[in-house]
Amino acid sequence: MEDSEGKILKLNGMNNLVCLRNLHVPYNTISSIPRIGKLTCLEYLSVFNVQRKIGYTVCELKNLAQLRTLRLRDIQNVDTREVLDANLKDKKHMRTLSLHWSSDEVISENTDDQVLDNFQPHCGLEELNIIGFSGTKFPFWMTNSYLINIVSLKIINCGKIQLLPSLANLCSLKSLYLLHLPLLTSMGCFFHGCSEVPIGCSHPLISSQQSATDISEGTNYINSDSKFFPSHLYTLVIRGCPKLMELPTLPLSLKHLKIVSSGLMFLPKMYQNYNLEGSLASLNESQLTNVLIEYCPNLTSFAECFLQQNICQASLRQLHIYQCEKLERLPPNGFVELVNLQLLEISYCPLLKDSRMEIKLLPSSVEQLTIGSCGKLETMLISSLAGLKALSNISLSKCSHLTSLPSANTFETLTSLRVLGISDCPNLSSLGGLQCLEFLTYLTIDKCCSLTKVFTLQSPSPCQSSQENFMKNLLKIETLCIDDHSLLFVEPLRSMQFTRELIIWDDLVMTSLPEHWLLQNRLLLRKLFIRNAKALKCLPSSLANLYQLRTFILTNAPLVNSVPDLPTSLSNLTLENCPTILTERCRKGGYDWSKIAHIPLVKINVVEKQ
Repeated sequence: MEDSEGKILKLNGMNNLVCLRNLHVPYNTISSIPRIGKLTCLEYLSVFNVQRKIGYTVCELKNLAQLRTLRLRDIQNVDTREVLDANLKDKKHMRTLSLHWSSDEVISENTDDQVLDNFQPHCGLEELNIIGFSGTKFPFWMTNSYLINIVSLKIINCGKIQLLPSLANLCSLKSLYLLHLPLLTSMGCFFHGCSEVPIGCSHPLISSQQSATDISEGTNYINSDSKFFPSHLYTLVIRGCPKLMELPTLPLSLKHLKIVSSGLMFLPKMYQNYNLEGSLASLNESQLTNVLIEYCPNLTSFAECFLQQNICQASLRQLHIYQCEKLERLPPNGFVELVNLQLLEISYCPLLKDSRMEIKLLPSSVEQLTIGSCGKLETMLISSLAGLKALSNISLSKCSHLTSLPSANTFETLTSLRVLGISDCPNLSSLGGLQCLEFLTYLTIDKCCSLTKVFTLQSPSPCQSSQENFMKNLLKIETLCIDDHSLLFVEPLRSMQFTRELIIWDDLVMTSLPEHWLLQNRLLLRKLFIRNAKALKCLPSSLANLYQLRTFILTNAPLVNSVPDLPTSLSNLTLENCPTILTERCRKGGYDWSKIAHIPLVKINVVEKQ
């Protein structure tokens, strides 16, 4: 609720609406309502900013027995003597509770610990968020079986937490987010085989039936007394925990795993559940489908982790590995055993090695592949492409070890490949058997300077499967994006005749458009984009012969002072950041007006002075 000028409304009389159930006003407006505790029927309180003055303390929550959602902010203003008056434990309808400390002022650790302990909610709570807590330990009610219905737990920006007690007793928990916990070092009692119980932990990790040696050897079974994560956890996100070196074993129920900016030295395993009789529980196969590992500077190897467990290899669909600067080794057989993997990204892992690796690293199921700055492993990954009939999208970026694309024999087998992107591969000097990608529709090449050092003017050799019909070897790419017009003189791009869209951007040395190539593709060419062509001197008169062209966009070409006759088929002309003289010539009645008058949509902007 705001006035027409967006100013905060003063709602001093709002507390008289004693039958009000829902209050939807901006956060800062709610904070201006005194004695909100009179709204005893209120069910949703999107924010309550605790203040140190009468009418704005947590005591106002005492009689709000119908609350379902409560977000408390500025808890640092709470008087510890008043916390119990909030009476959260008796609010049986509450399903969502957020507790947010939003001040950097120094507060006694014991005070914060006691405040959080006294904010114990009703056992029926389903979602709990703790943000900015400056205490050192979590209350017992968070970790025992008290919160039997909780499905989501988020712990965020708790700067003093070092030990996280076991959450295995939260039997309904589906989503767990641990975000920006800079001092977190251990979870539960999981720290290097120690059998001691850390602060706030309800039971030891290592039981009498399982030794520390079993855990260190990576045994993939675990009993109910030594779990950290609950058995039905669905989503686990860990971000900004630089001192967290290792994780407890993961439950088979986990479907989404995301670890970002953390100190892990190795990835965990998954455990299998055993019942009291010692036999496997009903769920004995992993449900894990999506894994993202980013910015883990201490991670060196994928050996002895869930990626090598048979129970996990059939479920995984997406795997992202990004900027793990010390990662040297993948699993011994690469990813070939992940038989249903559809998306794989490995980027910015420059120390990856190819020693003792199998020739085939990729499973036949992979559909999208991203490779970027992967050290010596780049060449082996490219060599593993043959026969990947499901592969539809390849992205290669910053592959400094890559000198050539795969051969014609390999590309012939990629019958589903539609999109190929190559960026910043400075040593790439050959496009290999690119001409055999019969079904490729989108190709982008940029920052690959070695490709144009020597023009290959000869026609590409025919693919083995179609030597009798050379025309089948010509690319039928619909969209071609390049940053160097010289690429159009390199085979097999030079021979293309079926392009529908050409994009040339950031070519700072191109003085004229590639007329011959444009005319060669005039039968189908419908869109032409030229962006940031600062050296382009003029537009060729042959543009009029592109009789299928519908869209022509030219941006940031300060030397182009006029337009030639344009094709009658053109329906969209855009000239952005063009010189003033061109604008004047294209005005109605100007010298070039007759050349563009037939175009329905024309947009011309004057160059911006810097």
